[in-house]
Amino acid sequence: MHETHILVALVGQVAVDRTSVQMEGRIVRTLDSKKIGVLLANERVLLR
Repeated sequence: MHETHILVALVGQVAVDRTSVQMEGRIVRTLDSKKIGVLLANERVLLR
C-alpha cells in the first residue's frame, strides 16, 4: 500500500503527536526524515 503524509497546519506553532515524528534534539522531522520545524519550550512545534 502506498502511504501519503499530509501537513495540516501551514504556519505558526502546532501540537504534534510525538509517536508520529522523529526528534533530533529540538529539530522535528516526519517519519520519512523531512524537516517540519523546531520544538519550542511549550512543547509545540514552530513550523519552518
